[in-house]
Amino acid sequence: MANTRVDSWRLVGSVPRVERIAFIVGIILFGALAGLAQAYGLVQLGAWFPILVGLVTFAFFLFRMKRANAESVEGITFLNQGRFTEAVAAFERSHKRYPRSHVFIFNRGIALFSLWRVAEAEASFLQASRMKVANFSFDLERMVVPYLALTAALLGRLDEARQRITQADQLKLDRSAHLTIAKAVVALRSNELKSARELLASYEVKLLGGPTRGLADALTAWAAEQFLGQARPVDRVALFGEAGPDALRKVWPELVEFVTRAPEV
Repeated sequence: MANTRVDSWRLVGSVPRVERIAFIVGIILFGALAGLAQAYGLVQLGAWFPILVGLVTFAFFLFRMKRANAESVEGITFLNQGRFTEAVAAFERSHKRYPRSHVFIFNRGIALFSLWRVAEAEASFLQASRMKVANFSFDLERMVVPYLALTAALLGRLDEARQRITQADQLKLDRSAHLTIAKAVVALRSNELKSARELLASYEVKLLGGPTRGLADALTAWAAEQFLGQARPVDRVALFGEAGPDALRKVWPELVEFVTRAPEV
C-alpha cells in the first residue's frame, strides 16, 4: 500500500497471571530472607522493611507497564506498516499486561477494523468506551464515537449509525474523517448518491491511509458508477489489505461485488 498510516494512540498496560504469581513468590522470599538476616543480626531493617517492599513493588509494576507500552508501540508500528494481524496480537499482549488500559483495547479495535473484522472491532470500541479509568491521554469519547458510527453503518444498522452521528455532531466532530465516511455509508445505503459523493470528496477523507482510505476510494467509485454511469478504477490491494475480500464480503457483499468487477488500478 502506498499509504498505510492508521490513526492510533498509545499508553500503558497489566501483569499476566504467571508474572503476578512470580511477583508474589518473590516478595515472600524477599521477606523471608530479610527476616533471617535480621534474626541473625546481619541487618537491622526495622521500619525500613515496608518501604523496601514498596519500592520493589513499584519497580516491578513500572517494569511491566514499560513492557506493555513497548508492545503497544510495536503494535502501532505494525499498524502503520499494514501488518494488522500482528498489530492485533501486539495489542492483545499489551492488554494482558495491563487490562485497565482502555487505549490498548481501542487500538486493538482499529487493527481489527483494518482487517474488516467489523463486528469484533465494534466490540473492542464498546469495551474501551465502558472502561472506568482515568483518561489522561486523550478524549476517549471523541475517538470512539466516529468509529462506532462507521461500524454501525457498515453493518447496516442505519438508525443506530444516525444516532451515533448525531452524538458526534453534538461533540463537534465535524472534521472527523471516520465520521464523514460513516455519513457517506449511510447515504449510499439510503441511495442518496449525490450526498455520498460530496462527503467522500471531503478534505479530511483524503488525509486517511490504509484500508479505510481504500474503502473511501471504493465508495467514491461505486457512487460515481451509480450516479454518473462512469466506471472508475478501484485499488483492491488498498481496500482489502492482508485480509482479502472475504472479510469485507461478510459485512457488505454488494460493495465487494462491485469492487471485483470494477477496473483495477
